[in-house]
Amino acid sequence: MPMTTTLEPSGAGDGAAPALDHSRWLGLVVLLSAAFMDLLDTTIVNVALPSIRRDLGASYASVQWIAAAYVLAFGLGLIPGGRLGDHYGRKRMFVLGIALFTITSALCGLAPNAGVLIASRVAQGLAAALMVPQIMATVLATFPVAERAKATGLYGAVVGLAAVSGPIVSGLLVQHDLFGLGWRTIFLVNVPLGLVALVAAAALVRDSRSAHPLRADVPGLLLVTLGLLLLLYPLVQGRELGWPAWTFVSMAASPLALAAYAYYARAREGRTGDDPLLPTRLFRYHGFAPGLLVIGVFFAGMSAFFLVFTLVMQVGEGFSALRTGLVGIPIPVGSGIMVGLASAQATTFGRRLIVIGALTKAAGVAGLLWTLSTVPDPNWWQTAPSLFVFGLGMGLVIGPVFTVASAQVEGRDAGAAAGVLAAVGQLGGAVGIALLSVLFFNGLGASAGAAADQAAPQLRAALSQAGVPAATQQSIVDGFRACFVARATADDPEVAPPACRPTETTEPTEPTEATGAPRTDGVAAAVARATADAQRATFVRSLRTAGYGVLGGLLLVAAIAPLLPRRARPDHELLSEV
Repeated sequence: MPMTTTLEPSGAGDGAAPALDHSRWLGLVVLLSAAFMDLLDTTIVNVALPSIRRDLGASYASVQWIAAAYVLAFGLGLIPGGRLGDHYGRKRMFVLGIALFTITSALCGLAPNAGVLIASRVAQGLAAALMVPQIMATVLATFPVAERAKATGLYGAVVGLAAVSGPIVSGLLVQHDLFGLGWRTIFLVNVPLGLVALVAAAALVRDSRSAHPLRADVPGLLLVTLGLLLLLYPLVQGRELGWPAWTFVSMAASPLALAAYAYYARAREGRTGDDPLLPTRLFRYHGFAPGLLVIGVFFAGMSAFFLVFTLVMQVGEGFSALRTGLVGIPIPVGSGIMVGLASAQATTFGRRLIVIGALTKAAGVAGLLWTLSTVPDPNWWQTAPSLFVFGLGMGLVIGPVFTVASAQVEGRDAGAAAGVLAAVGQLGGAVGIALLSVLFFNGLGASAGAAADQAAPQLRAALSQAGVPAATQQSIVDGFRACFVARATADDPEVAPPACRPTETTEPTEPTEATGAPRTDGVAAAVARATADAQRATFVRSLRTAGYGVLGGLLLVAAIAPLLPRRARPDHELLSEV
């Protein structure tokens, strides 16, 4: 949760503590309900993505954008959103953010095609970036130090509840197809919730603002956005477009745009004294730069793995949306158990927890890859141990990493540091989705032929049982292989490639007893079984390739973590400086 750049008690430029009363807790309930909506929306979408793809006829590139667009817009908007709250009032920006989040959720739910949905997800992410930074800033500005720990603890509980309930809620909504709306209900559910939160926020949330607000850094935001889009757009669209030369030129230009931002930021600080989007003085604090790298890499692998895992479960394994949601429950359970314990021990063990967490999560990823590679049609109990270990490792890192990375940051810069670290985590997630998806979707095409060959002997045996002559079997097997490879490399997997159309348009007919002709419905069933087996093998192999990327990222996190401060600062030390 990001803080704003400066934090003062409400209405008290002199730093006087707000009066102790209980009405602020009602406002906290409203703040946490908005946090729940945002966190639920982040976790709820992944499970519904295969249904969205089928319903809208979206390409795999569009699926990536649907997931990444929200994260990217949210990450880019976090720091400007916090500064707007500092300047114009946190309650005003919070209420405006809820209103926009409600409207954009409705637009997502009513989207007629993938393009409109992606644009609506960008708008939804920007609305969340206006709403979310005000939550913790308002808590810190309106709660006295003695009550802040309890308030932030409640926020942690909401995070855990959203993480656990998101996949289940998504699976239930998609599976039961309420009012015939299918996946659209995962967005439309925000509309009544948002309206209630909007009315309650106007009545109950207290206002606060910074006595010394920073100006929004529009040029800096544009340079960072340009740098990220120069990298993300070719990564997501490159496979679909056949990797033309401009995609590599664009990716090469990305670090140049980010370097231009670094030059601009130093010049802005030297010329006007204003803080840029990313204050360069933060890098003078020990451990802050390694902390940015650790958080970016860790969240890149985490966000991307959730997307890929969902596609493997639903498209590769053939699981329903609800079953997929239930399969993933051990992750937030393990994370919820460990995040509180790790946070409490951050002042004692600090960076060691991050190293142990990264290696623990890596063990969970390796165990899951082994299970899916060796167990056909795995049940819940077979995947749960690895996913639970995955969650434990995730909690061990997420619990202390933000406080350890900013441990040497002085109190006057705590809000800026927290906002930057949170934004980098979100932006890392968007970059991770793009990078890991390249490995995953390219892996589908690369392994399709081998998977089809692996399924061919079973297909021949089934064709023999259906009475297909040996001379005809080879042509069917060849057609199956050509069709399967064409589908695996197609931009839109829902549109039958030319190699598939002759087979798919053949109508099943009943055999005649007199002639003993082979049953064409038996042939179709044999081809369907072979396709399902090959598809599972292809997705699992591709997951293994992407999983190696995740493992590499986690090992990198474990290698960089020793550069962080040894331990986090106790809360009372930091809060006394705020």
